[in-house]
Amino acid sequence: MGGDAVSYPLVKISEFCKTGSGGTPSRTNLEFYDGDIPWIKSGELRESIITTTSEFITENAVKKSSAKIVPKGAILLAMYGATVGRMAMLGIDAATNQAVCNIVPDENIVFPRYVYYALSNKVPYFLNNAVGGAQPNISQGMIKDTEILLPPLPEQKRIAAILDKADSLRRKRQQAMQLADEFLRAVFLDM
Repeated sequence: MGGDAVSYPLVKISEFCKTGSGGTPSRTNLEFYDGDIPWIKSGELRESIITTTSEFITENAVKKSSAKIVPKGAILLAMYGATVGRMAMLGIDAATNQAVCNIVPDENIVFPRYVYYALSNKVPYFLNNAVGGAQPNISQGMIKDTEILLPPLPEQKRIAAILDKADSLRRKRQQAMQLADEFLRAVFLDM
């Protein structure tokens, strides 16, 4: 970095994002399931863009439960359970269960992918400050109060593009390592 680093303001998530969480419609009411609204559970957050879900709920389920439809482009963060701290982005409009916090950025101010990476960077902080012993719990309040650096939109897009490239390289490297391991095992199995 040069001598005169540009300093950007630290801004709270709540100032440019709406946040919320979902719900699980009653499992005993068959009218609530097998509809056409994708419904995401926290276990489906896999650090990627979600375009498919294993379960679907009905319009009725949305009306009569705390499940709400979250718009495509929202950021999802698991607040508790086995996948606490895991994140994904929504590639479709969908509803979520109550373990998932949805973060809907105001796209006039922020580039969603930039917010995704800025929040990913905060996950260790969330986990270290989560309440509860064996079962850490990240609260929606903690997410709302989190401050991230907010450069102008064009700069956010530039940073996100660089991080997308790095992420893609990291995934390719993981696949290559996996292939190498499988190849190694195959060679020894042949012997």
